[in-house]
Amino acid sequence: MICLKGNKINIDREYLMRVKKIDTFQIREESYLIYLLTNQRSVLEFPFEALYLTNSEDPSIIPQFKNKHIIYGINDLAVLQVGDVVLVNAQGEIIISYQRISNDNVLFVTQKCNCDCIMCPQPPDKEIKEYMKLNFELIRLMDKKTKYLALTGGEPTLNKNNLIKIIKECKKYLPSTS
Repeated sequence: MICLKGNKINIDREYLMRVKKIDTFQIREESYLIYLLTNQRSVLEFPFEALYLTNSEDPSIIPQFKNKHIIYGINDLAVLQVGDVVLVNAQGEIIISYQRISNDNVLFVTQKCNCDCIMCPQPPDKEIKEYMKLNFELIRLMDKKTKYLALTGGEPTLNKNNLIKIIKECKKYLPSTS
């Protein structure tokens, strides 16, 4: 999972969004990348229609950014591609949750596990985060041509009902995905 970091303006919670458009903005002799994120195919309510990402260190030089939801000053922004799905949080982090060009993507189903394997790279966590709502939204935002999708994290079969719901959601929105 790739995590990018920037400075935020008008972002106070988590948003799961899809990279919709990439532009280059030229000011004087400097070029800046501008990424437009939307909640296309989203079922969650958002207080805005778009969020902008840029590698510019000064968002005020780009007039379109006035009063917008922005994360600026992001290094390595070029790793994002149109169709990727990212989780943006209130700390100004952009976590790439799905990469459209990758053949191998993952849904983290749960942290719950009934084993305590010494070789496990994901030791049990006392705080169990609920991933169902996030996973349903992520599935809806993924490209329908997604080739492979792994279900992992903890022991997904501990909550069989949730696992079955996720599989049904994948079948509905990603019918040709293995």
